Amino acid sequence: MTKTSAQDAAGFLPEKYLSGMFYGNGWTAGEDTTQAIEPATGKELGQIALANAEDVAEAAKSARRTQREWAALTPDARAEVFLKALSIGQTHFEDIVTWLVRESGSARAKGPSS
Repeated sequence: MTKTSAQDAAGFLPEKYLSGMFYGNGWTAGEDTTQAIEPATGKELGQIALANAEDVAEAAKSARRTQREWAALTPDARAEVFLKALSIGQTHFEDIVTWLVRESGSARAKGPSS
């Protein structure tokens, strides 16, 4: 099996984002990881973190806390977050679609067009 660096392939995400978990206001490395394999080629796309029961409990606790903070924001402030996410998605549209196709083993023709 040929190994491909996920960071080299993604180009726009630091490695910790590809092999960690986000909760509690930051990125956390998993104790265990597993390979993400591209079905079409059998090549490793990278390592992904596996959450344990403690990770899930902490993520749920953080989500409950964060939801209260989110609800307290004005609609305009929440809209700003979504508009920023939209901008990032548009900027990296081709990279995102390419990764979704590679991860799922699907065909690019089935995906959205730019």
